[in-house]
Amino acid sequence: MLDPILLRERPEDVRAGLAHRGVDLGERLDTLVQLDTSRREILPVLENARRQRKELGGKIAQAKKEGLPADELLEAGQRYGEQIKEQEEKLDKVDAERDALSLMLPNLAHKSV
Repeated sequence: MLDPILLRERPEDVRAGLAHRGVDLGERLDTLVQLDTSRREILPVLENARRQRKELGGKIAQAKKEGLPADELLEAGQRYGEQIKEQEEKLDKVDAERDALSLMLPNLAHKSV
């Protein structure tokens, strides 16, 4: 399996290496790069929503401890939960597609070959 960092940082070298092996994946390679980009866009959104929900959990606990109404906080927590679920589903889909395409790629030949 090819290193995703190599594919991300030097896609033309990967393309040339595969061509040297007699493999032309054209659009699949482009799709793989796009999936990696999508994954890298989803992760910060997902982690931010998780962090926000965790912080909100502390605020909810504090509000309940002080006897203050926490309805608005609970609703915000539900929104973060929905956002997390949505982002996790997107990430799972992108990861599944990326893994399937990655498994189709042969390794690059060593320079000495």
